[in-house]
Amino acid sequence: MLDATNNGGAVFLSKFSLGQKLEVIHRYQTGNEGVKSIAESLGVHHEVLRMWIKQCEYHGINRIERKCRADRDA
Repeated sequence: MLDATNNGGAVFLSKFSLGQKLEVIHRYQTGNEGVKSIAESLGVHHEVLRMWIKQCEYHGINRIERKCRADRDA
């Protein structure tokens, strides 16, 4: 699943892959879970998840693909 390191109670996640982001967005879009509960289950701030969802809604999957590619190449 996700690589996480526990450092004194704080969890630092590695960057999410495109597949992981799309899976999380799909979980939200099915309507069975809310943004906050999904974000909590992943250990990320809910605004991060909300940003992914909004990017996908406004710009489509291409925006998320470009962002993941840019992060990977950096």
